[in-house]
Amino acid sequence: KYKESLDLLPDPALAERAKKVEAAVADRQAKKESAARLIAQASELEQKNDIEGAIALYRQSQEAWPDEALAKRIQELEKQTAESKARIAQAERLKKDAEAIEQKGKIEAAIIKYKESLIVWPDDALEKKIRDLEAALAAQKALAVQAEACQRQAETLESRDDLSGAIAKYRDSLALIANTNLDLRIKKLEAELAG
Repeated sequence: KYKESLDLLPDPALAERAKKVEAAVADRQAKKESAARLIAQASELEQKNDIEGAIALYRQSQEAWPDEALAKRIQELEKQTAESKARIAQAERLKKDAEAIEQKGKIEAAIIKYKESLIVWPDDALEKKIRDLEAALAAQKALAVQAEACQRQAETLESRDDLSGAIAKYRDSLALIANTNLDLRIKKLEAELAG
């Protein structure tokens, strides 16, 4: 409207004011478009689960073109990020505790602690480790059952005074699982057999 009136009645002060208004409108439109581009980029980052990158772009958008709904979204994302970081830290603590337990040879207790970590924060590599530990534990238990069966057979042979057979079965048990008591038992039986 200013421009139309200037065509009818030229006024340098009014012309200057019209230029300023046009510049302000253009600047405002540029900021709005910039904010829209930043929001689109931030949304893409958010979809790719780069939440911190998305928050940074959303903030830049807010500087260009403040938006109350976007401000709330930023707060939600910041809260989610803080909660995720806290859960990750808790899961890492549980995982370290489990590793310490595992180092002590307490595999079953370590598996329980690793699973607690998974409940707090999913981790594909940790899931695989748990499966591997469970498989190793099952194999170890199977060996223990076999070793125990060999020991029972050896005890039966020993009770029948078949010391050579008993020694052989005790050795079969030792081949499966080390046992210092069996080593001592074999030495005692060998001494009886020799003596």
